[in-house]
Formats: sequence, C-alpha cells, structure tokens
Amino acid sequence: MQFKYSAIMTIVYITFMFGAGMPALFPLAAAAFFVLYLLETTSLHYIHQTPPCYDVELNDACLGKLQFAPLLLLSFGYWFTTNPQLSQSYKSLIPLQHINSSFVSNHYFVDYVSPLCIATAGPGGAMLGLFYFYALYLLMRKPIRWLEKVCDC
Repeated sequence: MQFKYSAIMTIVYITFMFGAGMPALFPLAAAAFFVLYLLETTSLHYIHQTPPCYDVELNDACLGKLQFAPLLLLSFGYWFTTNPQLSQSYKSLIPLQHINSSFVSNHYFVDYVSPLCIATAGPGGAMLGLFYFYALYLLMRKPIRWLEKVCDC
C-alpha cells in the first residue's frame, strides 16, 4: 500500500512542480491515475480475495503531505510566467564575451514580489496572490482550529 501512495505522491508533486511550464503533464497525470485505478480495481477483484487491512493513518499522512503541492504549482507557475529568460527567443539573448563573464539577465527578484506586481504581472501576479493566500491559509488553519476547540464553537 505504501508503494501505491508513494507513486501517487510522486505523480502529483512532479505534475504540480512542472505543470505550469509543461501543461501536457496534467493529461499525462490523469492518464497515470486512470491506469492506477484500473490496476487497483482489477487486482482487488481478481487477485486479492479480501482488501488489505490498513487503517486511516497512512491515508491521513499522505493527505497531510499532499496539501503542500499547490504551493509548488503556484510558486513555480509564478516563476515560469514572469521570468523573461524563459520567454525570450535566442535572438534577444546577450552573448558572453568570456567564459568567466557573468550572465546578464535584466531580471531582478524584487521587481516581481511587491504587492503592486500582483495587479500588473498578469497570470504570474494571480499565481503570486494565490500563493500568498494559500500559504496564509496553511499557517492560520491550526490556530483557528485550536481556537474553535477552546471556545467550543
């Protein structure tokens, strides 16, 4: 069972990390999940007479780790959509004069993390705003649940 969960988590994390740059990964991940589903149902019906006895601890641990996958999608998606080096053609790149020369990118991190960037950066700004919102949600979720438990509301 743990091998199946590791396969699921690998597919999800790799798809979410590189999916914004290679959108073809999303249909490929869906196909991989469909194959895993067919394999599991076939093995449950024809190979195993009884389902394996596992408790919900492994499932909860897997779901607890999968909650951070959207952060990868939003952060790498923001980088893919705002980095001018990824969208430049080879004709606009500045060649290096020497091997030891530093690469001139004209891309500065501070230009893309300000709150003004969220409104002006297009899809990258939307991804940055969603990243901030989701990270804040993950940080505040446990204190809010603790407060609800203490207040009994």
